[in-house]
Amino acid sequence: PITRAGVTCSVAGASYYLVSNLIASGSSAVLTVATNDVTLDLNGFSILGRTGSGNGIYFNSGYVNVLVRNGTIRDCYYHGIYAQNASQCTFMDLRIMDNARFSTAYAGLRAGQYAKVVNCRLEGNGDGLWVRNGSEVRGCTVALNNQGLVAETRALIAGNHILYNTGPGLRLTE
Repeated sequence: PITRAGVTCSVAGASYYLVSNLIASGSSAVLTVATNDVTLDLNGFSILGRTGSGNGIYFNSGYVNVLVRNGTIRDCYYHGIYAQNASQCTFMDLRIMDNARFSTAYAGLRAGQYAKVVNCRLEGNGDGLWVRNGSEVRGCTVALNNQGLVAETRALIAGNHILYNTGPGLRLTE
């Protein structure tokens, strides 16, 4: 069980879960992922940032096969979830809202290669969702962000609602 902000998920194969809302303290990430094969269940609770806070969830580089599910990440000063250098991770049933308070260059969720993003709501962030090559995005709502959804090559984008973003709703890159 996770009972406070500042925890690092570092036991491979472990299941971590929240038992209450977590509120950012200082400029560090509320939670950090630092191993492979982890399940992080927000258990219906929220990770809440505040002015000057860091990322909601930060993935150290190179980790694979992490599942983050079932909760809300909001009001983080930087990214809601930063997992750009992780691979084969799944993000599902999340509400990622009103993050990237420092700059619109940050995103609600910045996922790495071969990510799966399923049934998530990304709303009111700097940018909504960035996924790297080979990723899959299904059943998500991406609304009221700067850029909505930015996807690299070989991404599968299906059954999503992308609307009311101030920049491009969907941008494909190489």
